[in-house]
Amino acid sequence: MQRGLVAIVALLPVFASAQSGQNNWGVRVGVSRFINSDMRDYLGNSKFTFGVTPISVARPGDWKIATDIDFDFANENGNRLVLIPLTVGVMKRFGNNPDSAPYVAIRGGIAYAG
Repeated sequence: MQRGLVAIVALLPVFASAQSGQNNWGVRVGVSRFINSDMRDYLGNSKFTFGVTPISVARPGDWKIATDIDFDFANENGNRLVLIPLTVGVMKRFGNNPDSAPYVAIRGGIAYAG
């Protein structure tokens, strides 16, 4: 049951991307540190993050629906953490540079924690 839910959550950005005609993807890979000392004691100092975002080529100034999914993992001291947040919101692009453009996004969503 949990694997099926994770698969559905992981595919939601793909469906949203297909509906809006987007076909470019942004990828994030990183490591972040836990601030809380209890979390550090339980899961170690850091967690690994992998994320994907459909990239919109919308005109500057237009608000577009935006989705985002991340996969966060920590494994230390025999303890494991998996977080899979899925967010949906709006994004507004600024500037006319085709190679890069600043943007602002407001998102909210749900997360699977296991």
